[in-house]
Amino acid sequence: MLLKDDNNIQNYTEDWPKHYYEIPDIDIRETTLRKMIAFVDSVEQTDSSISNDSLNMYSSSSEYVISSAKDKRRLEILLRRYPAAPKNHPRIDRFTAAWMDLLIDSRMGINFLNKGRVEKDVTRCLKDLLVIDFDTDDILCLEWTNFAEFWIKSCVNDRTYDSTAFGLLRLSDSRLGKKIASEIIAVTYTLPARFGYLEACSPLRDIFKATFLKMIDCGDIYWSEAIHEKS
Repeated sequence: MLLKDDNNIQNYTEDWPKHYYEIPDIDIRETTLRKMIAFVDSVEQTDSSISNDSLNMYSSSSEYVISSAKDKRRLEILLRRYPAAPKNHPRIDRFTAAWMDLLIDSRMGINFLNKGRVEKDVTRCLKDLLVIDFDTDDILCLEWTNFAEFWIKSCVNDRTYDSTAFGLLRLSDSRLGKKIASEIIAVTYTLPARFGYLEACSPLRDIFKATFLKMIDCGDIYWSEAIHEKS
């Protein structure tokens, strides 16, 4: 169902930051990012111990200064998405946790008794997704794209997600595609619209839609069918 995506990268710092999101371990991703920031900071201080070969990843001196600012922004976003965890504990992906909570909220019947509580929960989740109370820029959009790719791939590959009858029967590609599209629409459009967050969610919604269409074979058909069923 997923369109092919060949990925066999070993040297993640080559053509930095092209392969940044291909670093699977978040601790290693953070460590690599901090090393790149420290490297550029040392260059700015004209550290004579840095060889010209080390600068080959940048086409000009101004490029590595710009890269340093972007890497610091990447680090800020990484720490918001994956807060530091106690030793020997996994780091929580706050984007995934927030998305799952929004899915639950979207399936809940909202009435005058629970509307206030649901609104508070939706607001909290959108803050965790950095949709509100956080500046949107190209770096954040790349993080959202990475999350969208992760989520969609997880839905397709998870047998509990794409199955019925207690996992005994798998959904057809058509039903699975429409299910994923419907949930994206619910989380980024229908539910936020109930509480005045439709415009704020627009960048995230556009990214999820574009990623869905890029990753899913016949995704445009499934998206249109999901939109039609929602209307």
